[in-house]
Amino acid sequence: MNEPTANESLWAGNQNKDTQKSINQDTKSQITLEFNDEIFDNKTSRDSAKNVVSKLNDSLSRPIHSDFPYEVFPEKIQAIIIDTYKNLQYPIDFTGPSFLVGASACIGNTCVVEVKKEFRQSATLYLALVGRPGVSKTHPLSFAMAPIEKYDDTTYAKYENEKIEYDKQQKLRSDEIQESDLLIKPAWQKIVVKDITPEALFSIHSFNQRGLILYVDELASWIKNFDRYNKGSEKEYWLGIWNGDRIVVERKTGDPIVIQQPFVSVAGTIQPEVLKEAMKQLKLGSGFFERVIFSWPKHAKKKPWNDQEISQSSIDSWLQVVSKLLSILQRRKGVKEVDPYVLFYEDRAKEMLLEWQAQNTVD
Repeated sequence: MNEPTANESLWAGNQNKDTQKSINQDTKSQITLEFNDEIFDNKTSRDSAKNVVSKLNDSLSRPIHSDFPYEVFPEKIQAIIIDTYKNLQYPIDFTGPSFLVGASACIGNTCVVEVKKEFRQSATLYLALVGRPGVSKTHPLSFAMAPIEKYDDTTYAKYENEKIEYDKQQKLRSDEIQESDLLIKPAWQKIVVKDITPEALFSIHSFNQRGLILYVDELASWIKNFDRYNKGSEKEYWLGIWNGDRIVVERKTGDPIVIQQPFVSVAGTIQPEVLKEAMKQLKLGSGFFERVIFSWPKHAKKKPWNDQEISQSSIDSWLQVVSKLLSILQRRKGVKEVDPYVLFYEDRAKEMLLEWQAQNTVD
């Protein structure tokens, strides 16, 4: 059967009792249903058939209206995406990328993939969910980030306990104590950061070499801050972070900060009109926006609320995925340098990567 165009339905009239009929309302979501002559006879019009099948589609698990290839995810994650689509009305084109950037934050510097020798790529992602107000941009991202923020809550509780013990021990020690016996001051090893200056970001990163994610609901505020000190200075920082360039921060007060292998993903939402202004500010073609993944589903619309709920199993499943990724050991080379696991492409995967790169090469 030829692939139908996006947002069209294909009715292939019944030829015999056991013939399979297919409906495809989007190039990314094909549904196959079985009919027989007792349900449809030769007099059934195309429009009537489409109407019947449309009603049947409501009970099926495969969603429609998605350009994001959610089927590349493991089945467990596909099931969560379908559940949020059907019951919470989250657009798949927002939920799928949100899960990607959430996984990115959890993986951090633990793993890299080798494209070629001396060409290794981290899981760093800069993600922008683009849409008008009310099209459910914020909620899918919030859903993906929730268990990561909850993880930060547990590490903060641990930090608080360690800080209390540290302060207690400091008071008990005399001024004559040997330097070698000094306690190490605890630090909160958080993953999620929000509105923050570059110096504060790098300070936090120095305590968590695994990596961070800048999570902002409105990306416009992040972009506007690029010029808050020196024009365009912050943009250069973010270009370097995406590349994984070594960072050295000389401070007027305090020790310098050195991060050998930075990892900071970024995720947030932005409205189309605001995005246009941001592109004028940073100049399209400067290399910044080319590093951002934009998810902008043209079919996203405001939807009326319903009284359906997502299953608890879906919430638990995403928590399990996040927990498993966070359990990956961060290998190190000494105190300040990480040593990621190196992953390699299978032959077919490498072929697909090269095909994709060739198709997107600009002369």
